[in-house]
Order: sequence, then C-alpha cells, then structure tokens
Amino acid sequence: MKTAAVIVAIALLASVSYGSTIYSVTDLGDIFPEALNDSGQVVGSYHIDFTTISEAFLWDSGTLSNLNRGGQNQAFANDINNSGAVAGQIGRPGPWSAVSWNMSGTIADIDSLGQYSNAWGINNAGVVVGGIQDGPTGTSWARAFRWSSSDGLTMLDTNPASGSYGWAINENGTVAGELMNTACTWDVTGAYQPLGTLGGLFSMAYDINDAGWVVGYAEDIARTERPALWHDGTSQALVGGNGAAEAINNAGVAVGYSSSRAFLWEGGNAQYLDDIASVPGWKFDTAEDINENGWIVGRGTLNGEMRGYLLKPVPTPEPSTALLLVLGLPVVALRRRLNS
Repeated sequence: MKTAAVIVAIALLASVSYGSTIYSVTDLGDIFPEALNDSGQVVGSYHIDFTTISEAFLWDSGTLSNLNRGGQNQAFANDINNSGAVAGQIGRPGPWSAVSWNMSGTIADIDSLGQYSNAWGINNAGVVVGGIQDGPTGTSWARAFRWSSSDGLTMLDTNPASGSYGWAINENGTVAGELMNTACTWDVTGAYQPLGTLGGLFSMAYDINDAGWVVGYAEDIARTERPALWHDGTSQALVGGNGAAEAINNAGVAVGYSSSRAFLWEGGNAQYLDDIASVPGWKFDTAEDINENGWIVGRGTLNGEMRGYLLKPVPTPEPSTALLLVLGLPVVALRRRLNS
C-alpha cells in the first residue's frame, strides 16, 4: 500500500510545473496599447470607426474611456504613472501639442513654444519628457525636453540643430532618449551621457529603470537593429533578429519585439511570448510595456484579427508547496478509508 501511494505521488508531481509562470490573457479590443501602470491601467490610442483618426484612451478594469475631453480631433496617450497622470499628444489647429492629463481629465499644455511637440514619458512625480520641433526653419529636428507643473519647460538639448528626443524618465529624474541618432541619457542635472551602438551607426533608448538600466535598439556591425540593453557601462543585444526592447521594470525584466515576435528577457535569457504564454488563437507580435507586477501590454492577433492584449503572470506552486500537497493526498485518502 505504501508503494502504491509513492507511485501516485510521483505521477502527480510529474504533471506540475514547479516555480514556472503561466499567463492569463485579456483581450483589450482593436486598440494600440502603449503603456500601463502598476494598478493595471492601460493607455494608448485607437482608430475611430475604421478611419485613420486616432483617439487617446484609458483602459481600467474592462472599461475603455476616451481621454480626449477637450473636443480636439485626434490624440495619442503614450505613458501613464501610478497616480493615473498621462503623457501624450493632442491635435489642434496648428501644430500638434505635447500634453499631460491628470486624474480628473484636466489637460495641461506642455509646449509653451507653440511648435509641433510630443510627450513620451512620465514618472510618478509627474515629470514629463518628450521632444519639441523648434529646429531651423524647414527642418523637422526636435529637441529633448523635461517638463513639470512646478518647474515648467526645460530643454535638455541646447543645440536646436542637433536632433534629440526624451523617451522615458525614471524616479531619479534620469531621462533616456537619443541625440543625433545615438542612444543617451540626461541625469537630473542635465548632464548628457552617450550610450553607443553595437558596432553600427544608430541607436535609440526607449526606457530606463530606477537602477539606470536602459533598453532600446542598437545597430550591430551588419547594420541590423537589435533589441539592446545598456547598464553599468556595458551594452548587449537581448535577442537575435531585427527589433527593439521597449520597456524594462525595476526587477530588470525587459520586453520588446524581434522579427515581429514579442519577447521577454530576464537574467540573460530571452523567450518569445508565444512560447511561454501559449494561448489558443493568440499570436503576440509586440510587447510595449511591463509593470512592476510583471504584467505586459502589447499588440497581437486573435484568430487572425489585430487586437491589444494584457498578459498577467499566474505563478504556479513552488516545489515545496506542491510536494506537500501531493504527498498529503494519499494520507487524506487513507484517513477517509479508516474512518469509513
């Protein structure tokens, strides 16, 4: 009888995935998610009635809200902080403008220069970064900026003819972006630090965590744009193929896309979401952001139709917990038999 109980326990253990992670997927609809905060609120844009007109949205627990409450034609939401403040862009007569929405939906104008501008990142202190096209007449060059409601607009790039963008800002006030087609950072004092490439000509930084780890893309010697990570003076490609790393959280987990496949990178290992989050009907094409809970938003297809998605990790039992559970089953069965 003891031998039979051990055999049953071994069989049950073989079917459990110890310490691994499975994912649940939420269909967000035909939208373009860009970012999410630690509460799971998602922002991005969607097209109205199958047109090319875009509206900014906030998705919260299954409810989709239009952020464009100012009566403008078009808007884009690019990032959201943990207070629900949003950085983005709104269409108005004349140049499009960088803006920030607060929790009540009030729109704060960022661009006091009256030029074409866009806000790409916002941290939990409400500091916004982006770019303003105020270069020489007839050019589309932009300059990276930092903005807050208390300090106003600060240009990070002092040369209007150089071309730069701020794409993300961490809680220490360090900005990740690009200057003259090269990934870089600006610290809280405005000091500039180029990050370099992987042997090619161009690179761009899209996100930065609080430890100063930066992700984006960098050309290799073959001029292929590779998903890249910079930290502690080093640079590396995260996965093969053409693509970019779009986001990184404070645990050092990065997400992005490579050759039209969404990937997750952690601790030196990259895996495609299609392989680790295999969900019937879904194909995950891009991963745009990851929060501190490991939740991921991006774009993919569901049964061949383009959809936005939200992936949530669901940890499986650790080996010790599962082992106790499985080994306890025969004991329970024996007690029931003795009591019957």
